[in-house]
Amino acid sequence: MTIALRQALRVRTASLHEAVDRHLTLAPLTATEPSTQDLYFAVLAMLQAYRRVETVLGAAPSDLQELVKPVPAWTTALLQDRLRLADSFDDTAFFELRPVRLPRGLGEWLGYLYVVFGSSLGANMIAKRMAKHSNERVQRLTFFSFNASCAGRFAGLIRRLETLDSSERIVNALVDGAKIGFDDFILAADSAAEHRRVTAARAQENLAVNA
Repeated sequence: MTIALRQALRVRTASLHEAVDRHLTLAPLTATEPSTQDLYFAVLAMLQAYRRVETVLGAAPSDLQELVKPVPAWTTALLQDRLRLADSFDDTAFFELRPVRLPRGLGEWLGYLYVVFGSSLGANMIAKRMAKHSNERVQRLTFFSFNASCAGRFAGLIRRLETLDSSERIVNALVDGAKIGFDDFILAADSAAEHRRVTAARAQENLAVNA
């Protein structure tokens, strides 16, 4: 993978990367001292996103098995973290998300994995921030340190990408695959935001009834 190809992929997905980072549901992950409630809904969004990721990776073609298997237990770690934060919040229902979309062809698959494995690169910084949080429940979160431990997969992906040429066809396929990955994270974050809105409305209704 030439530097030109890597730069093209980075530039053409920059707006999507920014949309994920700045999403109101996920932005607390990079805040200095996010509230426990904000973190709860961020974890809920990540849980929905990684459920989709694990479904997609379970359908990866045979020539990518070395990269994706075994699939990391992201959702297991997120379920545990949700329970660490959930005692004060109602999460009895998930909003149904549209069915997963599988990448098509090697280029799309590698672009998708660029997003999924790339998510581990900033996880160590998030984990260190959570460990310094004033709330003990937040300090005990494990997903981000677990995801950071998966960072070696990104290096493996880059080695695979280095075998590709930098033709426009390849760039377009990589970008299309990356869009599938980013869209899944944005969709899950939107769903968690809607769940938060409905939960808050329900709580207000209960207060009005009991007033």
